[in-house]
Amino acid sequence: DQHSVTIMTIHKAKGLEFPLVYVADLGRDAKGGQTKTAALHKDIGFAVKVIGPDGTLTAPALHKGIGDIRNDEELAEQARILYVAMTRARDHLFLCGAPSKASGNAWMSVFDEQFSICDKRDGDTFLGEGWEALVRRAVPRRSHAQSPPVSNDTPELGRIQSRIRNNQESIASRIT
Repeated sequence: DQHSVTIMTIHKAKGLEFPLVYVADLGRDAKGGQTKTAALHKDIGFAVKVIGPDGTLTAPALHKGIGDIRNDEELAEQARILYVAMTRARDHLFLCGAPSKASGNAWMSVFDEQFSICDKRDGDTFLGEGWEALVRRAVPRRSHAQSPPVSNDTPELGRIQSRIRNNQESIASRIT
């Protein structure tokens, strides 16, 4: 239906197109391939932290290297997913994230480095190659048509109020 809202993962959206696309939470830190005590990589192998002479866990160079490679691979995968999300929009793309200076591991920080988004005010626009963007800090107020007031003497409302009173009385009698 053309008037419906579809909420789906970016993976499910691959190959589809929508008039409006919202990509949320771009101010959140990317997790990266965090390496704990043991590090494993399909091509490089396996490494573990060892207990050093002072009794603390120390990561050998191989362990650190595997962690760095996993972080790079995770970032590349997140960039691929972001690309898929951004290319699903036919007419409008909404990139949503914290309006303050984002941390260095968030996609919003990448956009901020390129376009100084966090320094822009609500309503500011900026241009890219073949596109224009508008900065929004809050949802604009709209005047909505007001629905008619609900009358207390409508039969439906009276019936509902009666059922609520009966249920309350029934519950109260069971408690006492």
